Amino acid sequence: MALPERLAARLAELPDHQRLLIAFSGGLDSSVLLHALRRIQPETPLLAVHIHHGLHAQADAMADFCAATATRLDIAFARVEVAVEPSGRGIEAAARDARYQALRERMRDGDILLTAQHADDQAETLLLQLLRGAGPKGLAAMPRLKRFPPGWLARPLLELRRDELRAWALDAGVDWREDPSNRDTAIDRNYLRHEVMPRLRARWPGIATTLSRSATLCAEHDQALAALLDRHPASPGDAAEPLSLSALRACNETEQRLILRDWLRRQGLPRPPAQRRLHAALEMLLNAAPDRRPEVPLGDGRLLRRYRDGLYVSPPDSNATPPTAPIPWDGDDSLRLPDGGMLAPRISAAGSGIDMAYWRGMRRSIRYRQGGERLRPAGASHGVSLKTLYQQRAIPPWRRAWIPLLYLDEQLAAVGDLCVAAAFATRSGPAITLHWSATGRNDA
Repeated sequence: MALPERLAARLAELPDHQRLLIAFSGGLDSSVLLHALRRIQPETPLLAVHIHHGLHAQADAMADFCAATATRLDIAFARVEVAVEPSGRGIEAAARDARYQALRERMRDGDILLTAQHADDQAETLLLQLLRGAGPKGLAAMPRLKRFPPGWLARPLLELRRDELRAWALDAGVDWREDPSNRDTAIDRNYLRHEVMPRLRARWPGIATTLSRSATLCAEHDQALAALLDRHPASPGDAAEPLSLSALRACNETEQRLILRDWLRRQGLPRPPAQRRLHAALEMLLNAAPDRRPEVPLGDGRLLRRYRDGLYVSPPDSNATPPTAPIPWDGDDSLRLPDGGMLAPRISAAGSGIDMAYWRGMRRSIRYRQGGERLRPAGASHGVSLKTLYQQRAIPPWRRAWIPLLYLDEQLAAVGDLCVAAAFATRSGPAITLHWSATGRNDA
């Protein structure tokens, strides 16, 4: 099957979308993808996005070439300049992070970003991960399709070899430019590409396809393992729930590590801790005295913390101080909170929540705990302090300061979505319930 037909078959598998974005560097791979796309889907809205890193002398010329190519193909074009801040992971990783962040910012809901990685790239990625001591998830290398909010990221050329792309480009008259940084063998990937892979290919000509197949098998293994872990009794059903230490203690050491790693993945952690750090963290968290609150840095500003029988991941700013001034709220729409969370009002017909007459007839504002606040929760026989309420509800100490407090006029009426004060609770009929998302994700 010719390259355009193979590409068309992969595009037919994509989720529904309104627009395709192409990460267009001007090199062979992305040039083939751009030209083939225009040929097989002439009516599909396309946007070619060129990321200008400014990392080599030809960067401006490469950007101009990309703009001219897009104009000739009648494809919308965007040039995006990014500043690459070297990190401890090296300039290549920093450039990649900056590139994908810039591409994400160009996307709209439902867009699909297409990148031009192919089978040789997949083989190189697997070898790099193998040299880093990765497990099945790392050895799965690059997925063909994955969620990339606010849309998707797809790699439709992943089963094609570099020599197949080159042959089609020469036959179709595709023009491209070589990025001079791709020759720098001080970069690990380039060293593999120019020094190692040619020797392996000379001995095993089909190595790119073979290693790509291994990556696919590792991906299937990782997906099956994730599904099994989701059903494991020690795994919380909801990623927002804490991980139970008593449930972990009932597992063997291998299960403990797998469950903790999978739970951290579900917290959105970009890179789980290295195996040695994970072992040390588990030992400390499981064996610390009951009155201790150990913390483990996760490398991105977040902390793995223990409270009572649970493990939690706290955000980078969990020790920040919330504002002291009241935040007015009209109560009609969801409210974006200072920490990025959301507070949403919902009408409930179940006879529980804030009485509609109070909700409509009094001034609403959001405040944060200052100390000394008390209320009598609906259904309770006596009042309690917020400190006691939080202890009763097993709220971790670092979360308490940022729980939004709803005031009606000058009276405390609700504590996040934990409880409503009895004085404002409905006895029958429609009422307002609050839904609080500490992560800023509004499920309304």
